[in-house]
Amino acid sequence: NKRMNEFNIISEELDLIFAFKELLNSLNSAYQRKDIDLLINIKFELRNQWIKSEIKSYKCNSIMVDALIKNLNPEYKINNTDVEFLKDFLFSRDHWGYYEMTLFGNSLDIFKFELIDLLGNELINQKVFFQDSQHKKEKINILLNITALYIKNNKIKKAEFYSRKANELLNNENFMLQRCICKF
Repeated sequence: NKRMNEFNIISEELDLIFAFKELLNSLNSAYQRKDIDLLINIKFELRNQWIKSEIKSYKCNSIMVDALIKNLNPEYKINNTDVEFLKDFLFSRDHWGYYEMTLFGNSLDIFKFELIDLLGNELINQKVFFQDSQHKKEKINILLNITALYIKNNKIKKAEFYSRKANELLNNENFMLQRCICKF
């Protein structure tokens, strides 16, 4: 009976992963088209799911959508309690997988630089027992996005730090696009 419970838990987690990937596909499509109205609708749908279920990932996902909207429209206001909620969620995680990295990477625009540094260090210092190339690639992309954000805001020393960390991860890997970005 214990094995059946474990199977049910794993099955529910897989359902959430597949739902998250579908969400990301929808978000990517709306974001590429700069369809803020659709992003707002998706955000409200996620908020309603969170209110009904109290599953934290729904609220985190809706905050990530807020960050994407803010990226498209810098005037867009995000509730500080939502930023705190996402920050607390990320710091509460013992291990960052694809989900946590995606939340962080897509939400950079809503965080202050001090928080980006704290979460960036959390990302860098994560001890991962099994790190496949996709996990490493995602980590490198986030570090490169942080680097670009700091360059854009003329924080060159910080940009150099994150660029160096991305380069360290690129050693012994064959991520040609990321290597070119680092050299640029």
